[in-house]
Amino acid sequence: MLKSKAVDILKPKAPKWDWRLIDLFLVVFTILFAVALLAHAYIGVSTRYMADDYCTAAVVHTDGLLGLQKTLYLGWSGRFSFNIAIGVLALLGHQIVPFLPAVALGLMLVVLTWTISRFGSDFNWRRSLFTSVLLAELIIFVTLSDNRGGVYEALYWQTGMLTYWMPLILMVAYVGFVKHMDGSTSRVRPGALHLLLCAALTFIAGGLNETYAVFQVCGLLVAIGWNFMFSEQNYPGTYFYRSLGLLIPALMAKYMIPRAGVTAARDLVPGRKTQWLTILILPLVCFAVVMSCFVPAMYVMSKQPPPRTLVIPQFILISLLVAWSYYTGHLLRYRYFERSRRRFPLIAAVSVVLVSALALAPIQAARRTFSKAARVRALALIWDKQDREIRNAKDRGEKDLTVPVAYNIGGTDLMTADPQWYVNQCVARYYGVNTVTATPSLEGLRIISNVPEE
Repeated sequence: MLKSKAVDILKPKAPKWDWRLIDLFLVVFTILFAVALLAHAYIGVSTRYMADDYCTAAVVHTDGLLGLQKTLYLGWSGRFSFNIAIGVLALLGHQIVPFLPAVALGLMLVVLTWTISRFGSDFNWRRSLFTSVLLAELIIFVTLSDNRGGVYEALYWQTGMLTYWMPLILMVAYVGFVKHMDGSTSRVRPGALHLLLCAALTFIAGGLNETYAVFQVCGLLVAIGWNFMFSEQNYPGTYFYRSLGLLIPALMAKYMIPRAGVTAARDLVPGRKTQWLTILILPLVCFAVVMSCFVPAMYVMSKQPPPRTLVIPQFILISLLVAWSYYTGHLLRYRYFERSRRRFPLIAAVSVVLVSALALAPIQAARRTFSKAARVRALALIWDKQDREIRNAKDRGEKDLTVPVAYNIGGTDLMTADPQWYVNQCVARYYGVNTVTATPSLEGLRIISNVPEE
């Protein structure tokens, strides 16, 4: 008896955390992507009112929240959810604008992490929370990999963020909620309240912009078709970043599931026919759904949609690419690698090389985004100074103002020398003066052109 106890004492204990190389991969890439996303939040602190923001805020100040709903619905667009949301933000004032990009990114990260974790429970992931966070950061990072006008207007601009980013958050919440109520992850049986919540999420999201409304209808139809088949019977210059969505999930599928869970995980792999159908059909589904996002612009304007609109098909493309990559890697592991007794050192070596190369992407993106900080801060200071001067002029009784153009790096519409231009009129109405005429700002032009001071 004593000898047995002595053996137990001398026996090496299992490490508490059981860290492996893949865990280091998770931590490093989670931090790298977090830094890249924090760069966007940091730049967002220097955003201010732009273009249509003045218009909606001015109508709220003069006609109230209900007056804004009537004005926008009858005179501009039927985006009922957007009209209410932008009105509420206008009531809160321009002081909240610098915080909106960070809030939008944070909401997306939390909701997307939760949704991915609902699906990750099917695969018995190691470090489930870290894995879900990393995949969520990956999707958001690659979606925002275009740091030009599209992302600026779809995330930093208040009007664009509400129109194009918020429906994506609601969509992800809807997908996660539906998965959560699935019998495989929840013992709660869906009832009338759950159906009403699902209806509310899709209804509100569909009222934010037309591109998403069309995508939502097409996506729901595709989901019904997908369920029937298997249950009942581009921004230019972002290709390198999209490769992250193609390679990282496949590597995670190869190394993330512990060997102790191989038997249970293998049971989740469907039949050979269904596997190949999924791998072949998912890209076709992705193409059809992404192309549906181009229908409104092609039908109404006979040209491609503006860059800010492309954040929606970009998000859909990356999400489906991540799903396809992970499923393919999962399939290869349990249909080929686990059945063979041979070891594949070449695959491990290639994986290490890929990870090392891919690590450069978030570092480079964060560096490029942070490089805009000085220019954005300088433009924000000019805007703040102009805001004070306009308010002081109004207090002095001046009603017809001439002010410098408030430039921004996003490419939205600016004030012009024509006081009848819609931005000029919105600015005048916002500040409560008769007219506003804009003149070129040499300091603003120098900052926009990135020309150093002499």
